[in-house]
Amino acid sequence: MKKFSKVSILVCTHVHMGKHNKSCGRDASLDLFEKLKHQVVEQELDISVREQACFGRCEEAVVARIYPNKEYYMQLTESSLSELVDKAKKCLEIKD
Repeated sequence: MKKFSKVSILVCTHVHMGKHNKSCGRDASLDLFEKLKHQVVEQELDISVREQACFGRCEEAVVARIYPNKEYYMQLTESSLSELVDKAKKCLEIKD
């Protein structure tokens, strides 16, 4: 039976239709999502990384959230991923 992680990082990968609509999916969120998963696996962390349909914060793309927290992390870039992982690790320590 698969064990569920106590902490998850949710990354919006939604693409809004229309050439002028801003959305996380248009801002390379899938690439960031894959790099984030790689960092978590590489560090052997008990943190799941999952795609999220939309947080409703499209103008602040790319957006992520560490569950079970309620805080959003906006305008993610490749250089901010390690900071996001560190914040998720702190949540994991609180849960243990």
